[in-house]
Amino acid sequence: MQRYKKFLSIITVALLVANLLVYGIFGDDVSRTMRFISMVVFFVIFLNPAYYKKNALLIFVAFVLNDFLLIFYETLINQNLVLFIRLCAYLLLARLVFPYLRKIKIHIFDKILFTGILIINWFLLYNIKDTIGSGQNASWLEDVLIYAYGTSLIIAVATAFSFYSRYIDKASIFFLLSIIGLLMSDLTFFVGFYLDFPEFYYLDRGFNIVSLGFLLHFLLLFKNKIARGFYNGENDVI
Repeated sequence: MQRYKKFLSIITVALLVANLLVYGIFGDDVSRTMRFISMVVFFVIFLNPAYYKKNALLIFVAFVLNDFLLIFYETLINQNLVLFIRLCAYLLLARLVFPYLRKIKIHIFDKILFTGILIINWFLLYNIKDTIGSGQNASWLEDVLIYAYGTSLIIAVATAFSFYSRYIDKASIFFLLSIIGLLMSDLTFFVGFYLDFPEFYYLDRGFNIVSLGFLLHFLLLFKNKIARGFYNGENDVI
């Protein structure tokens, strides 16, 4: 397994450097294509039996499709499709580890905290949604999509934190870091695109590449732990 870790680390660093250089030299348009190419590389790595997990396939397919649509992100339909695909990917990521949280105890304080964070998230989305998509001319369907996207983010982050709290091991750390990295990638991309701060695209590319590397690293460790029965014999599809 050590050689897979080393290989993945080398590929992640190489893609990170390549994406930052391409953006710095050629700008955002070419950089989006480079981002898509990088995602295809990660997808090919994922297909290796050491990383491949059946119920993670749709996640990587979603990310490949997402990065392809980002190349033409200026069109409104693509902006809405990207939001929909991202929210589906976040829900699928949460579903990936959710079966291993069945025995976790959720206290009333946790429920109140989650509800509070969700309400704050909706409030923030309500205040910034005029800058996203069609802005003030957005249809009710676009508004629902934005709120659903924000909710999926909270669910993914809450699930990742719960998974980490339940096991506190390398696999759970990599999963948590990958979710946080994807969230930060989305945030910095939106700031760069909608608020016209192109410098934030550097952060977007960085967070995106590193978080995908972390996600593959998580799958490598996760599959190994499942094979060794670490998760108490829970039924799983490898």
